[in-house]
Amino acid sequence: MRFVIKFFLQKKRLLNKNFFLPYHLVLNLYFLGFIIIIVMTGCSQYQYLTISSDINKNEKNEFINEDDTASIKYTFNGENCPIKIGIYNKLQQPIFVDLGQSCVIVDGKKNAYLNDNIIERVTFIPPLSYIDLPVITIKSIFFNLGSMDSLTKSISHNQNGQVDLKTHLFEEKNTPLYFRSYLTLSTHEDFASVRYFDTSFWISGIAQSTYSPSSLGYEPSNQSYLRRTTGFGTIMGCTALVGLLFLIGLTNSGN
Repeated sequence: MRFVIKFFLQKKRLLNKNFFLPYHLVLNLYFLGFIIIIVMTGCSQYQYLTISSDINKNEKNEFINEDDTASIKYTFNGENCPIKIGIYNKLQQPIFVDLGQSCVIVDGKKNAYLNDNIIERVTFIPPLSYIDLPVITIKSIFFNLGSMDSLTKSISHNQNGQVDLKTHLFEEKNTPLYFRSYLTLSTHEDFASVRYFDTSFWISGIAQSTYSPSSLGYEPSNQSYLRRTTGFGTIMGCTALVGLLFLIGLTNSGN
């Protein structure tokens, strides 16, 4: 640490000349960046969630619900279980989506599409084209996994070779998370007649690991993940923060 401080002292004039900032502020910014790196690279754990449904999946593991009017695609890859919905209009005329009468229902609770950022209730889809609905995330906290859950071994791969993951298995009747997508569509702008798409999903598998999604290199459309920092990473971040406050105090007292 003394070497690092000595290095910054030697560069004092250059830093002030280039940035026109007080030296003690530049020094604090350097250490702040160092702390951010420590916190961001702290040890993390991941839960990989497999989503199931009664509707069909295509070869990309995307769920598809369709009729003669529209084809609706559901995907979930990403952090915190995002529900990504794309709607394709099969017709030669516009179709309309009523976001005020559409929502995501998680364990019986409604999650609306309309909010302070999304105020347009009705949106239209031109003929033979598609739109993506706003993304709603439905889970950010780790599931508590029981020792009595059904287990299976799944295999993934990263740059170091094969990775074995133990996956907790669930059925629709005992899933830890059940949710539905409820969409209201019409070929009439006044919604004189409507078509409802009420589609159910549930978590059918949870695998816990310290391997990140990027290291596994596999993010199927029917799988999402949760992330949390371990106790070690939190302690390291707090320790670095205390160190920064101490250095700031020393710097200010010296001025």
